[in-house]
Amino acid sequence: MPTCKLREATLDDSHAVYALICELKQKKPTIATLSPAALP
Repeated sequence: MPTCKLREATLDDSHAVYALICELKQKKPTIATLSPAALP
């Protein structure tokens, strides 16, 4: 997987951010996804 670089968000990112938020709202959190052990 390529290395990700963080950058400041711009107005061009608003559509992608909105879509991601909508997708995350549709998923129900589980113990596995909320557990710190599940993080990479």
